[in-house]
Amino acid sequence: MVGDNALYTPATLQAFKEEQSLFIMRVPMQIKEAKELIFEVPYDKTVAITEGYRAFESTSCYAGVEQRWVIIFSQAAYQRECPTLAKHYLKGSEKKFKAFFKFIKQEFSCPNDAKRQLDKFAKKLKYIQIIEPQVIATQKHTTSGRPKAGQKTSMLSYRLEGTVTCSLLNKADLERSKGFFILATNDMDVTSFPAQAVLKTYKAQQSVERGFRFLKSPDFFVSSFFLKKP
Repeated sequence: MVGDNALYTPATLQAFKEEQSLFIMRVPMQIKEAKELIFEVPYDKTVAITEGYRAFESTSCYAGVEQRWVIIFSQAAYQRECPTLAKHYLKGSEKKFKAFFKFIKQEFSCPNDAKRQLDKFAKKLKYIQIIEPQVIATQKHTTSGRPKAGQKTSMLSYRLEGTVTCSLLNKADLERSKGFFILATNDMDVTSFPAQAVLKTYKAQQSVERGFRFLKSPDFFVSSFFLKKP
């Protein structure tokens, strides 16, 4: 059985285990173990398996099913995903820059409140980082309008100052994970079913999908058919 990440669920894996059926499925990147593995595998540990593809193997027991995880690096996918990442990074950076300049206009009643809100704000930052943030005390009058001569300030508040810059290290880490995906199989025989065979078998499903797409296309010049019709 060959399927994409929608098929890769604990229930499906257990069903294949009970039926003793072999499978190849793409592992969803939402799985913590998979996401961490992508960042841990350096490019120089991968080996070329076919033109444009490199691979590295690991084992997993996800959902209680022993399986091989074949980490695939696709040069074409990398070249396709990096420009998209750059666009998202630029858009995300501009959005967070505006949010930061709006944030530093806020006033707080004490330094601890200012620092607490800064920590909360900084945790959400993905595209930028704050450099040398400082809490600044400001004084102002409680009444509106121009103050009278000799009138003392009666309110003390605090606000934040700092410099923001793009987080290039985060961008480099994200770029390093591009082009990678993981294929899982419960065929543990590395000799008879190596990584290149796993990839070839997985990619073969594309021809099947193209066939179904053709059958459902109006270009086929047949009456439309639906699941609810006999």
